[in-house]
Amino acid sequence: MDILRFGLGDVLVTLGWAIAVASISVQALYVRPTLTQLEIVLLFVVSVVAGMILVDLEILVSSFFVAFGLAFSLAYFCLVLPSLLGIAGPAGEVLYSGAVVLIFRAVFPAPFFVILIGGFFGSFLGERLKLR
Repeated sequence: MDILRFGLGDVLVTLGWAIAVASISVQALYVRPTLTQLEIVLLFVVSVVAGMILVDLEILVSSFFVAFGLAFSLAYFCLVLPSLLGIAGPAGEVLYSGAVVLIFRAVFPAPFFVILIGGFFGSFLGERLKLR
């Protein structure tokens, strides 16, 4: 795969996909330790839209992994931000290791595959409707 095939639009869609996945996940994780069915459906819808825009399967798969890694990093940063700012007090040290476990348990395995399948479904729809 040629990395130069990525256009600015593809990079922006990947970035938007990552931000959407991170924001849905973090919003849920601030309230409870797992994602509800509503959040999983929202992740699916966001992935379908991203897949419809990206269309090409090679770009979609690589964008998925980049977006998922970036979303995981953004979610981790948001969850440990109180500790980084020093407002978490003595419990701040627990946030660093606990945040990774919390995110990992919340997004694996079901949401991971829902996001991937949503991207494939969107790509199929985008190709079928000749959006690109």
